[in-house]
Amino acid sequence: STESLLDFAMSMDFDQRYLDFHYRSQHPYLIDFSNQAFYKGRLCPMPTRFEYTPIQFLPVNGVYQDNVNQDEAEAVLNILRNNVKSDELGNYPSVGIATFNIKQRDFILSYLRDVANRDKNFAQKMTALEESGLFVKNLENIQGDERDIIIISTTYGPDRQGKFRQLFGPINLDKGYKLLNVIITRAKFKVFVCTSVPSNYYNNYKIHLEEEGANNRKSVFYAYLAYAKSVSEGSEDARQLILNTLAENNKSSLTEIEPSDSIANNTFEGVVYRILKEKFPEAEIDMFHRYAGFPMDILFQYEEGADAAPIIIECDGAKEHMEEEAYLRDIYRERMLTAQGFIFYRIWSTNWWRNHDREVEKLVRFIQKSKEETKGLSDKPGLLFVTDDLEWFEPSEAPAAALDTTAKTSSDTLPEEGEKPVFISLESVVTLKHTRTGKTIKLKATEDKELASQKKEGIHYIELDSPLAKSMIGHALGDIIKAGALENYYEVIEVD
Repeated sequence: STESLLDFAMSMDFDQRYLDFHYRSQHPYLIDFSNQAFYKGRLCPMPTRFEYTPIQFLPVNGVYQDNVNQDEAEAVLNILRNNVKSDELGNYPSVGIATFNIKQRDFILSYLRDVANRDKNFAQKMTALEESGLFVKNLENIQGDERDIIIISTTYGPDRQGKFRQLFGPINLDKGYKLLNVIITRAKFKVFVCTSVPSNYYNNYKIHLEEEGANNRKSVFYAYLAYAKSVSEGSEDARQLILNTLAENNKSSLTEIEPSDSIANNTFEGVVYRILKEKFPEAEIDMFHRYAGFPMDILFQYEEGADAAPIIIECDGAKEHMEEEAYLRDIYRERMLTAQGFIFYRIWSTNWWRNHDREVEKLVRFIQKSKEETKGLSDKPGLLFVTDDLEWFEPSEAPAAALDTTAKTSSDTLPEEGEKPVFISLESVVTLKHTRTGKTIKLKATEDKELASQKKEGIHYIELDSPLAKSMIGHALGDIIKAGALENYYEVIEVD
């Protein structure tokens, strides 16, 4: 028998193909450790779209007794209570709690339920978190899961007599690194690491790596704790030292192959590149640029100071586009890069050679027009994300009209000529539509603290001094409004 389907396939001499792109982690620091420790530096993560602390390290210094750590369970509770927050509409991020043994999992589950039975407010929050996908699992059962936030309880620590035994269960076994790799790579946005391992052990990770001779077992576990601490404290030198040590310890590390940056005079891409340089001498134009491992034929960025989205210009006819399954790969690539704020323009070689002047004119016109239409999109927020203090906001991809300060209304809902616009007042019941998800919600601002956050007869009541209420008041039917510090956009579709 074999341990997995992968091992069985390898025993049957199937060819190995590696996944080189990694898009779960919305900050590269969340995958950098595993990339160097386990993947030979092969993965290409997406760059972050904003600066925040993706790993928060909490030295709990708890007591490990009877296979559980009550202090770390208390730390998990505090994170759920104080750090995981909803947006203005009450939506919570998805959260996963990962423990290093099954007894700690059971203890945390029991502890959270006990607190919820005694605390009505926390019970309501737990219900909302469960609806958003909350789980509590031990490291053997977390494979395949992913959540916006992962809270890790490393569980093990000194006993009541202060003795630390370094007994880490399956982490200490052969291929223990596989379990560690899974548990530390489940988060899309943020990881909390609650640990009671004494600092003198994980600070000496290099000694343990030298003794065990591989990125495995307790040595790589200690290295991860040191890594999490360095990220949490913003110590880039310490972070890089750990990554370099892991890479050096990985004897079969791969050498990255740099893409060629030469411009062949007779290539289709080269011809387009030279025309762009002539037409837009102030712009920054690169051939064969790579972003998160994705190749681009030509990357066009406006002159310095221009607030507009960069353009990826694809020249059909390059060798890459003729490969097997290129069509599906291009669709996936375009979807991922569009989410990162790029826009695409494709030039078909057949059209280019048949009517060169017309295609050049179309390309130039597209670039000039997009500079105005995508104003502000260069700084567009990414997908769902989290700040250092875990203020939580719903994902948003605002249209150009919402981001352009000169464009305050949607043409679909502008009043007819001669009509007076309907403005939102303190007495208004307002229906908003989220510009990305299309979800609608009916709201009314109120000064009544008890009524706020309630829903009656289909109307959600929100506090008058809340960010969303402040954004609504004074706007008119058809306006695009921004709510929250992280730029959620809503269209006012009805005012009663």
